[in-house]
Amino acid sequence: MKRICRGALSLLLSAAVLFSVLLPASAAGRTDLKVPVVLIHGMGDDILNKKGKNVYTLNLPKSGLSATLKLAAPLLLKALISEREEAWDLCRKKLLPLAKSCFGPFFLDKNGEPSNGTHCFWDWDHGNLPDLKTETGYGWEGYDFWYDWRVDPYAMAKSLNAYIRDVKKATGSKKVDIIARSAGNLPLIAYLEKYGCEDVRCVVFKVSPLKGMDLLSTLLSGKLRFDSASILRYKQLGEEVQLEDALVNEAVNLLLGMAYDVMALDLAAWSLNYICKRLYDEILVPLLRATYARFPAVWAMVAEEDFDTARKNIFEGREKEYAGLLKKIDRYDKRVRQHLDEIILNAKKAGVKVAVLAKYGNFQVPPVGKHSNDINDNMIALEETSFGATTARFGETLPVTRYLWTMISGKKQYFSPDKMVDASTCLLPDTTWFIYGSGHAQHAPYIEDFISNFFAANGKLTVFDRPDMPQFVMDNGQGALVPITAENAPKLETPKHGPNRGSGKWKLPRLIKVMSQLLLRKREKK
Repeated sequence: MKRICRGALSLLLSAAVLFSVLLPASAAGRTDLKVPVVLIHGMGDDILNKKGKNVYTLNLPKSGLSATLKLAAPLLLKALISEREEAWDLCRKKLLPLAKSCFGPFFLDKNGEPSNGTHCFWDWDHGNLPDLKTETGYGWEGYDFWYDWRVDPYAMAKSLNAYIRDVKKATGSKKVDIIARSAGNLPLIAYLEKYGCEDVRCVVFKVSPLKGMDLLSTLLSGKLRFDSASILRYKQLGEEVQLEDALVNEAVNLLLGMAYDVMALDLAAWSLNYICKRLYDEILVPLLRATYARFPAVWAMVAEEDFDTARKNIFEGREKEYAGLLKKIDRYDKRVRQHLDEIILNAKKAGVKVAVLAKYGNFQVPPVGKHSNDINDNMIALEETSFGATTARFGETLPVTRYLWTMISGKKQYFSPDKMVDASTCLLPDTTWFIYGSGHAQHAPYIEDFISNFFAANGKLTVFDRPDMPQFVMDNGQGALVPITAENAPKLETPKHGPNRGSGKWKLPRLIKVMSQLLLRKREKK
């Protein structure tokens, strides 16, 4: 039960970790660009209080996490077994204040507004930005834009609009180029919807969550779903869950592989899903309502198909209490989420050069939600960051029938050499690039140079124009991007035991040998 409690708590902790890893690193890039570049960063930067102290920290109780779990385990076990309302009331009374205190005083009020004077760590000298143009042109760095990543995207967009005007004033440039990283796409899309694109020449949507981030959609909509294949893959391939003792780790992986093959892991997944459903209804909903569900920005990253369910789950019967917050998230839903493709296409029709940069080659962490078996960048499914690509499941390739369809329809040029992606279904197939082997939060210099080339070409570059910049490229492990070809096409690693049920690929003799070695080692220690 302690492990179950740890797993349930980890779902909320994952949200905190999610925001922290979205924090980008800076990189150099070219210095011969014709117009200034506004770089909109992702989430996770410091949130300060009135005294200038960062309040975006995880404050574990003095007793430690283990003591907290020891307190939670019996309460939750009793509630799960008895299914009595008073048992759940006791859980909420004891655990919710404790859990909320762990995440610090940086949560918003019921209107989705900062409380206690908390604010973004950054501001700029309004009206007095420097002109950073050199003899060769503008560089990649200099006009970086940060924002309070908790608030309404329209509040972010208002600040972004003022910043762009100041950049134009300082440089004398009629337009700017914009690159938005991860959650930085939220202020960008709200800006395009509200202020238009008169001041923008080129935009790049990099690893965008605008179509939805599965972990957040899953948490808010209650669609917590574990399946045996994703559990097996996560344990066998996830670096963060490998045990220090290699022999014990191999034994656990072998046992999980065997359990998968005989479908015992399916039963475990079903049980886990039932427990998660009960914990969601009784514990997670009130906890989310008091914490991350108060962030309008979080709601902006909920998938369109999950929004209504999530809104109902969190706020049903409390609409008056959270009226200010609901007004913000409903406005974004009606004006942006439901018209996302239209906003982007309208910008393109108005003359803005638009590119999309997506990454893949990883599986989702943690392995919950509808995309837990799809290829992604560790956090967002490739289907979402690419605005509509057809993708294979992790460890698989697209079916032959898909390739035949692209041939018949004259679109085989969009089919990836590794057979994992069909880019013909993207919103912008001619200006959507895919990078294999780079994680969501990885911001290597070669990626920035890659995007700089798009700006340097006045945004007129397509995936067919440069041999060194085809639609599908990969990290060669030596600090460079190389085109993916049929000869060097990567293959995703799959679990060594499973997921081919009944194939006999798991080796019972190997398990016996490993267990024997463990027993022998234990005897030697005695």
